[in-house]
Amino acid sequence: MRFKNLFFLLILFTAGSLFAQQQVKVIEIIDTNLFLLEDGRKISLANLEMPSKNDTSQVMQVLVKDILRFEKQMILKKRLLMEKSPAAPLPNDVIPVHLFLKHLFEKLNLNKELLKIGYARYAPIDSLYAQEYLWAVQKAQRQKRGIWNPVEYALSKQVDFFAGVNGGMGNFKTDDFNEHNEIHFLEAQLMAGNPRGLEHAEFKLGQMRIREKGFNACEYGPARYSEVDAIYRYAIITTYINHRYIGFGIGGIFIDQTKRGFCDERLLTMFGPTFNLRLGKLDKYFIAADIFNSIFNYWTVKMVYRFNRPYSRIWIGYLGNSYRKSYHDTVGPNDYIGLGAQYYFKRFLFKVSGQIVPYTNEKTFTLGLNFLFAGFSVK
Repeated sequence: MRFKNLFFLLILFTAGSLFAQQQVKVIEIIDTNLFLLEDGRKISLANLEMPSKNDTSQVMQVLVKDILRFEKQMILKKRLLMEKSPAAPLPNDVIPVHLFLKHLFEKLNLNKELLKIGYARYAPIDSLYAQEYLWAVQKAQRQKRGIWNPVEYALSKQVDFFAGVNGGMGNFKTDDFNEHNEIHFLEAQLMAGNPRGLEHAEFKLGQMRIREKGFNACEYGPARYSEVDAIYRYAIITTYINHRYIGFGIGGIFIDQTKRGFCDERLLTMFGPTFNLRLGKLDKYFIAADIFNSIFNYWTVKMVYRFNRPYSRIWIGYLGNSYRKSYHDTVGPNDYIGLGAQYYFKRFLFKVSGQIVPYTNEKTFTLGLNFLFAGFSVK
């Protein structure tokens, strides 16, 4: 008998839930939490407090646009299941409800989904689904989604465009000829980037000049001591794409090298890919590895720390280049220790870096200044 009674109660509970839920269709989104049904009734999502179309904050308006986009996709003109809240109707006969979208194998609680992605605060007027809603809010708060970090959310939807110049100089000494060789470079740079993350793309066009001293020879004729300018004209495009704990990117590099001085000659035309990889907590600190992303360095491995300010970070790393020439050593003489930083202040992005070969006087320095000339919302 006991099992029959339990079975009977289960049937009554299921039937009660089904009768409590009505099938409805939303034909208009009046505001983020105000909807018009096809039968003329107005409803709002129970236990939710949401930003409004009438909010004057630009930051909140970014959030409102995304909420409305979500609601158009998930609520507007969909056949939904509606469960009325036990609470009294709101002013102007607006009915507080819990909305569900029926999928093939599940029933999606839309009130809960809006809380989970940070589009609403929990403001209970009834106790229905309280545990589910509290769990959703806690998840959104932990991940700082939507209204729990509105400034960062607005920045995540922004793409800024920079234009600027970078320059550098340095010196090195070969083992074969005890001479100091000078390095100079100047490049123009365009960058499109996201203030919140590390996602961006760069295009650099420039020239590096290396004044080499030593014995040189043309194709015909004896070798003699001379000074030769090696000119590297280059173009580099690089992309950076990120997830929470891993980032990567690809691009391309073009280099055309000529020599001027004792005898003019064209030495090298090269086109190849660029690669970059980042591992760690990308919103704070991580390890970055790059190949061919800079004319100064053919590869770099860095430890990077991000400041809270957009685009601002500091790094220390191990770098390798190929402009130092030695006929006796391979990797060793090309390795540098580097330190650098960039800082964003009032539409200007300042860059500085330096690198040295340990226990020598060989060093290079670079400076850069980029100006934010435009910013657009990506949605």
